Amino acid sequence: MKMIVELEKIMLHLHFAVLRHIAVNLLGQEKSKKLGIKNKQFLAAIDDSYLTRILNLSI
Repeated sequence: MKMIVELEKIMLHLHFAVLRHIAVNLLGQEKSKKLGIKNKQFLAAIDDSYLTRILNLSI
């Protein structure tokens, strides 16, 4: 049972890493603002319309 829990934790970290990678790629594709990735992350956190624009890039 303990081994299964450890495996689930590892898989959770891998899934989260993939999501992070996708998010950074989307931020890099977004060209309307000439900002670095960190600044785009911050802007997406405080501006819902900017976040929506980034998420629409994946469609």
